[in-house]
Amino acid sequence: MPEAAGPLAGPSPSIFATPRAELAGRMLAELRATVIKVEPPGGAAARFFPVR
Repeated sequence: MPEAAGPLAGPSPSIFATPRAELAGRMLAELRATVIKVEPPGGAAARFFPVR
């Protein structure tokens, strides 16, 4: 994957596994930022939500 250019170039944002942070991380990833997600032991709560 090519490196991000422009304002998203440089440091990677770290997203901690809370519902709001996961949404922010997804939005940043859609803008082609490299996002590092940190989950607690046992996984993020979103992993256990039913699929619609």
